[in-house]
Amino acid sequence: MQLGLTIINPAEIPFNYVLFLRLPQARHCASVVWMTGEAPPKASLPLTWSDAPAVVLGSREDDALIQDKTWPVALHTRWRLEYSSETDPDPFRLVPVPDVGTVIKDDVIVENRSGIEVNVGMGVNMVGALYMENILSNENVIFKMAPVYHLGLLAPGTPARVGQVVDNGDEAGTGGLPVEAMLAQCTIELSGTRPLALVKIVVDEAGSPSLSVSYVG
Repeated sequence: MQLGLTIINPAEIPFNYVLFLRLPQARHCASVVWMTGEAPPKASLPLTWSDAPAVVLGSREDDALIQDKTWPVALHTRWRLEYSSETDPDPFRLVPVPDVGTVIKDDVIVENRSGIEVNVGMGVNMVGALYMENILSNENVIFKMAPVYHLGLLAPGTPARVGQVVDNGDEAGTGGLPVEAMLAQCTIELSGTRPLALVKIVVDEAGSPSLSVSYVG
């Protein structure tokens, strides 16, 4: 299903934006920027993406998690991560775990049976958005997703990049994008009956922006 939002910027200056997720039910989950760009002045910027989930593997590089491998998956499924050096240069495999007749309430479960410590996560639009870091072999990770997206507004010229860790989602304390650097934030709840949102940038007399959210459909 395609989801999206349109950033409406009536101001005279551009703003940078970042999109990220949160997983409030899980501790030690790193949130990273999965989309970023510039909202130009006096213009509207439409953004779209697919809500189809993906399992991702990533590598920590200072203040970012770099996506290494991606597999499209379905919700309410269980997967086993395997590793074999004989299949190099693509040694990792994600194998579906057979249905044992029980309903998986959590959206996605990943069993690490690779024999290797990994950073495993979930992606939006095939781009890594959430990571559980340093998952040992024989550990399982559970992702209970929510259709809630977080939009942050940054000052013009403030750098951000895909994979950059948003600091208060990073239990390791090595986040690269401080939440305090965001001029404004909002949450956007999208679904099949409400797939589109409008986010308007409102600048007050002091020049401070805020975000106003409305929905289409």
